[in-house]
Amino acid sequence: MKLLVISEGKNRVVAEIQTDADGVERCDLTIAMENVQAKMKANCAGIIELMDRFAEGGTGKLTASQFHPAGGDEIYRFGKGKLRLYCFIDDGCLVVCSHINTKKSQQTNPKDLKKAESLKTRYLKAKEGNLTEFSSMEDDK
Repeated sequence: MKLLVISEGKNRVVAEIQTDADGVERCDLTIAMENVQAKMKANCAGIIELMDRFAEGGTGKLTASQFHPAGGDEIYRFGKGKLRLYCFIDDGCLVVCSHINTKKSQQTNPKDLKKAESLKTRYLKAKEGNLTEFSSMEDDK
């Protein structure tokens, strides 16, 4: 599993890189964040800031409203305005981001948990088999 390092400090924040049928690599999370609606751009910038703060100092740098359990199998979410970024923590210092969406209700959508849990399962299998590879945004330039 190839992972894109989004932010790094004491901790790392990463997202999965997928390869399409033509062999082209892409990160759906970064594409979604680039394509967020104009009225949500400030919230998206806030999510990026929260990821950077986690990278600097972990959950101690975030309030409970900015980063908290979303439910499911230790799935968490960053929140800014109406944007939610689902993720999980590995070894206390690595956040693996799943996807971003717009909050529509007080309850977490079960589909969001299932999507994040699916990524967590794939990641843990890859990690167990020593099949994880990290790539920085600079590597892609």
